[in-house]
Amino acid sequence: MKRNELTAAVRRIAEGLGYTFYTGPEAIMNAKVRTLPAVWMSPPVLKSASGKRDCRDVYRMKVRVMSMRPGDAVAAAAVDGILEADALELFRRLRSEDCVRRVDIVAVEMAAKPALLCAEAAVIAQSEVTVFYYGSEE
Repeated sequence: MKRNELTAAVRRIAEGLGYTFYTGPEAIMNAKVRTLPAVWMSPPVLKSASGKRDCRDVYRMKVRVMSMRPGDAVAAAAVDGILEADALELFRRLRSEDCVRRVDIVAVEMAAKPALLCAEAAVIAQSEVTVFYYGSEE
C-alpha cells in the first residue's frame, strides 16, 4: 500500500463518520477548508520501508478533526469529547483496511490554538501505520 491508497482509505473513513475530508500541507489549511466538521490529513511521512518481495512500510500520519466551537463551556467540552472519540474511531477503522497490519496511536490531543479564522474546536491525532504488500519479484 502506498501513500495514495492510505490517503484514500482515510478519506473514506472520515466521510463515513460524517466529516468533509481535506489533505495537504498544514500551511494551506486555512485557505482550503470551507466546511466544518472536517478532517485535515497532512501528507503521510514514510518512516521506514523494508523488503523487496514482501514489503513492509511504516507511515507517520497526522490528522486534525475539526468542528465549530460552541460558545457555551459545557457544550464545548461535549464537542471536544466527540472529536476525540471520532479521531480514535478513524484510526480503529483504518486497522480493518486491506494491507494495513498495525495502527499505533501515538497521541491524541486538543489543538492548542485554532488553525482556521473561525476559531474551530480541533483534536490533533498522530499515529504510525504499518502496511504490507507484495512488491516486484525482480
